[in-house]
This record gives sequence, C-alpha cells and structure tokens, in this order.
Amino acid sequence: KFLDTIKATRKPSTLERYKEILNHFLVFYGKRWPTKRLLMEITTDHVQQFINHRSGIRDIGTVSHEAIVLGIFFNWCVKNDFIKTSPVKKVQKPQPPSKKIEYFSVDQAARIFAAAQGTPWLDFYEFLYRSLARLREALDMKVGQIKFDRNPPVILFHNFKAGRDDEVQVATKLLPMLKRRCKKKAPEEYLFAEIREMARGKPLAHFKKLLRSLTPPITFGNIHTWRHTGISHLVMPPQPVPLRIVQKLARHQNIETTMLYSHLAPDSANGFIDNMPI
Repeated sequence: KFLDTIKATRKPSTLERYKEILNHFLVFYGKRWPTKRLLMEITTDHVQQFINHRSGIRDIGTVSHEAIVLGIFFNWCVKNDFIKTSPVKKVQKPQPPSKKIEYFSVDQAARIFAAAQGTPWLDFYEFLYRSLARLREALDMKVGQIKFDRNPPVILFHNFKAGRDDEVQVATKLLPMLKRRCKKKAPEEYLFAEIREMARGKPLAHFKKLLRSLTPPITFGNIHTWRHTGISHLVMPPQPVPLRIVQKLARHQNIETTMLYSHLAPDSANGFIDNMPI
C-alpha cells in the first residue's frame, strides 16, 4: 500500500529507490529477528542497529537518505493507523566527521599578499582577510554598503537569513584601498566588479594556482580560508581579541562557532598565568 502511494505521487526512479531501501531494511530485520514478524514489533533499537550497520558499509549521505526514507514509511504507517508511533523518530542519524578548520599562518598570509602585488586580487584577498567577509558577500558587495560618513566607517553586510544588515567597523588598513575603489563610483556599482564578472569557479582556480606557485607551495586552502585566517589571527597572542567581540566581527550566530577558532592558536595560553593584578 505504501509503495502504491509512492507510485501514484512520485517519479518512477523515486519508487525504485524507496523499494530498494525498504528491501535492505527487511532483509536485515528478517535475519536479525526472524520471529518478530509484526509491524508493531519493530522498535527504535531495531532501526538504529540497521542504521549503524549501513553506516559501516555505505557513506554518510547514503545512510542519512535511507533513514529519511524509513522515516517517511513509518510516518505513513502511523498516519494510516498501522502503528501508534514511528520507531524512526528517536533514531540517531550518522554524523559527518568534524571538518578541520584550516587557516594561513602569519607568514603564509604575508607571502600570498606579496605574490598578489600588482594585481586586483591583492585588494580582493585583503578585503576577505581584514573584513572577515564570505566569498559571496565580497562578490556582491556594492559601493553603497561602505559607509565612509560614519565615525568610524562601517561595512554593511546583508544577513539574508535574518533579513537585516550587520554593521562591522572598517579595518584601518582597509580604508585606503576601499576609498580608492569607491572613488567616482555609483552606490549600486560592485566593489569588485572585475572579479565578479569572471566565470564561475575562476576565483578559486586562480587562488589555487597562486598557492602552488609559492616557494614553498601552500598545499591547502580555498578562498573561504581567508575568513578562517582572519578570525584565527584575531584570537591569537600577543593581543587576543575577546571571543564575544570576535563573534560580533565575524557575525557568528552562536559563540560556539567562534570558540572553534580559539583552539587553533599555538601556545595561546602562554604568558596569561602572569596577568593576575595582585
């Protein structure tokens, strides 16, 4: 009955995928618990063991999708009064391994800036680093979002999720470049128009090529690494910025995200034991 419903409402390829996933579960369940043949006998633990088993032989994305399909099936069973509650409701889906946050050291960042001298990329990379902008924010940045008439000058980053503009003070070292780029331009013009007009993927391809050309080459990193780098450098000695302030500058919704960067600074705790006032 469930598959008939899927057949009537979904594409044939979806039907085949759902059949395959349900078959994987039924085969696993039948081998583990051959005497439990009633739908109401399936428990959360049974489904969890299936998910754990699949996680050992399939990638996380595939297993997560299988858990979703099982949830759809059992919710349909609840809706049609075959069972009271879904055993999938409290199942723990597989979690992807935490990604390592990479950032450029002070020396590496300086070498990248030196290699980009004389090109428009230097302005772009410095903006990403010193404003903590995300790639899309930098590409979509318009001249009118730089408020030089404010004291101190600020950058308006539009928060699409919250539907508001977040104000961030302009770094002093950015001011000369921003004034030069904004001079004689209309508020609706893009700050980095020449880079924005490039084909999709070209900013990253250019950056990867630049990293490989260094001596020694830098073998990691993408354009978003500039944001990681700026945040990481803010929390480093000798003058670490308080995390609450870094959170505001980075426009992180949760301080837990900002705290991830505080663990990157080598020897970040050295010397602070002597900071007691008495």
